[in-house]
Amino acid sequence: MRPAYGGMFMWRADTKRTGVVFVKTLRRGVACSLIPVLVMSVCVFVFQMRQSVGQLGNLSVNMLAKNDQLVRNMLEDMNRSACNLAKDPSVVDFAMRPYLRDVERNSNLYRILSNLEDSYDYVDKSFLLSTQEMLRIDSQGRVTYGERLTAGYLEEGEAVGGFRMQFREQEGEGRKMLLSIGIPAGSLEPVAVAVLQVDLERFLSAAVGGMEDDVRQNIYIFDQEGNQIFSDIGLENQTVPEQKRLEPDVLGDGSHLVLASSCLLQYSLFTSPWLGWRYVYVSNAVPGEDSWLSLAVPLLVTVLTACAIGALLAYQNSKVLYSPLEQLISSLSERSPVEEMPRDEYQLLANYYDNLLSQRDEVYEQVDAIRPLLLKKFLGSLMSGAQSTQDEILYQIRVLEIPFRPNFFNVFLLQVDHYYTLPCSDEEKREIKAQLQAQIAAHSDDMVYCVTAEVDAETLLIVCNLQVEESRETAQRMFSDLAEEIQKEAGDLWSITVTLGIGCLCRSAGELPLSCKRAQAALAYKLYQGEGSIINFDEVKVMDHEVYHDFEKVRQVIHGVRTGDERNIKRLLNELFEEFACQKFSPKQVFGILQHLISGIGEVTRAAGLTEAVAAPEELARTLKRKTTLPDIEVWLTELCVCAAAAMKSGSSERTRHNAERIKDYIDKHLTKDVSLSSISEYVNYSPTYVSKVFRQHYGVSYIDYLNSSRVKRSQELLLQREDLSVKEIGFKVGFNNLQTFFRIFKKYTGRTPMQYREMAGQEQNPLEPV
Repeated sequence: MRPAYGGMFMWRADTKRTGVVFVKTLRRGVACSLIPVLVMSVCVFVFQMRQSVGQLGNLSVNMLAKNDQLVRNMLEDMNRSACNLAKDPSVVDFAMRPYLRDVERNSNLYRILSNLEDSYDYVDKSFLLSTQEMLRIDSQGRVTYGERLTAGYLEEGEAVGGFRMQFREQEGEGRKMLLSIGIPAGSLEPVAVAVLQVDLERFLSAAVGGMEDDVRQNIYIFDQEGNQIFSDIGLENQTVPEQKRLEPDVLGDGSHLVLASSCLLQYSLFTSPWLGWRYVYVSNAVPGEDSWLSLAVPLLVTVLTACAIGALLAYQNSKVLYSPLEQLISSLSERSPVEEMPRDEYQLLANYYDNLLSQRDEVYEQVDAIRPLLLKKFLGSLMSGAQSTQDEILYQIRVLEIPFRPNFFNVFLLQVDHYYTLPCSDEEKREIKAQLQAQIAAHSDDMVYCVTAEVDAETLLIVCNLQVEESRETAQRMFSDLAEEIQKEAGDLWSITVTLGIGCLCRSAGELPLSCKRAQAALAYKLYQGEGSIINFDEVKVMDHEVYHDFEKVRQVIHGVRTGDERNIKRLLNELFEEFACQKFSPKQVFGILQHLISGIGEVTRAAGLTEAVAAPEELARTLKRKTTLPDIEVWLTELCVCAAAAMKSGSSERTRHNAERIKDYIDKHLTKDVSLSSISEYVNYSPTYVSKVFRQHYGVSYIDYLNSSRVKRSQELLLQREDLSVKEIGFKVGFNNLQTFFRIFKKYTGRTPMQYREMAGQEQNPLEPV
């Protein structure tokens, strides 16, 4: 015995050893599963990290776009203030008459420039320049003369909105942004200039929100030429390269990952569509002091998880793969124990295989013993259609070792005529069939091979295979000759007649079920061609659809049985079988019509209580199934109908009384309704002629006289008892459809009209009874 636990196979002999094959399978499974799972997990980790970093980068780019919008808003605000300054009357007067020593005007100019500086924290200075007189005046009231004071303010720099913007290095003050606007405003040849000197650091810090002790935005700003105009670096404990210039083609707009020293940095870039400036936001792609450690920890967790999952999957797959081997060895070890310790499980199976080979002859003998039963089952499945596919059929042929070759096949159905009436015992009948099967098998030679099996008590199935390659016409002729030879030997050796139905010629074994069905269809035409014939499916006109039959003659025969009309029954049956002999109907439809006929006869006789005279419908159906030719069926059915009609006729008097009482009872219950001969015949299930005849025979009057007299009698009672009803209402109440008919019939039976009858009955108090 070998206990198994934990998916490991073990067995006991002199020593104890684990399943070597399981260990090998597990080792290969781990190697095959860990690598793809590990690669997949790393790819998933990288993809998710890039996705999350990309989302953060998009947020950063959006933030830079908002900063650029804020810069634009601030510049536009200063532009509006400068435009208002250029339109001020005092400023315009200065531009036109700079040489004038007007104290009040100059005071207004000082005030206007001072207010402008106070409005913006990042405006250091504001002053006016006259291009004609070469003088400058600022917010402090200082007036300066010089040739170079106005140079470059309107010619240099970039036009932004309504003014020009340029960057200059001021002595002792650093880099400044100068915003210049001509006076008068909008003039093509301005005579003066208004200049705002902006502290660039404070201006851009106010725009991006940086330059605070606890807030560092990590932002660079570059002009159109790639020169840095602002930086606010807040990355701590990181080595960030100093960026003084930014080449336009180095990094495009969007988010980028850049490895700098030991840091993985994320660069987010945005180009201003208005100013052309480039905003660069730098941040750690992985938060923490040591970004590599932050990356390594989740990656390590992912790898370990993937390894654990891969090992678990490999272990489970190894168990699944090893389980059949373990079960096989366990089942084999229970039958024959292992005498020596094998090297591994495969060696153990090899030992068992050697034992099985040593028992092969015994197994073959057992198979040979049951091969006839398996062959019978296989041929029966072909007949029933259970073997539906060609692969199943070929597999069964290989298992049974039937020497079929891939040549032409055909199927015969052999039926012993009058099998149930043969003058011999059942044992002798079975012996005849066995000898007949042996004789058919003896026809197998180098040309044709035959196998046979019993389908039912009277029918044999014969499958024939041509062993040599021949044309279709030659094969068809050879099979026909074989059928004639089998039929002749059956008559010569056992003095019996047999009928053969030949199916269609088929090229492969996969078409044998179709040939069986067609052989069965051909044998059914024994009904027309008679006993002892050979019926080839290809030569008969097989009905592929049913022809309409109105069943009128069948109903007349059943009615004749019910009424005991023997002469009419024989005439109708003769006409019915003449129609069958014309082969207008398929054998299946003929048996269906006859089945309907005997079912009707059985119901009529059972309703009449004649179960002893005529067999039950089930027994009649079995007898009909054994009849295979039209003459046999006609003789048997005529005798059955005549016997049933005679039995019905002998008990007709009692039935006549019973049916007459049923008719009278129906009339009494439906007196006030529309009663007709057809409604009565439908109720009692007899013809109108029979209804009228039975009622008159039993009661001596016709059913209409009884109906009218009963209605008149009921109307007399109502005329006396219901004075609140009119004559017309009484007529309709007793079942008359119109007043004229009521008056006519009432006078016919009483000699008076209903009105006269009511008046006289009231006087005499003694109404007349109807005749």
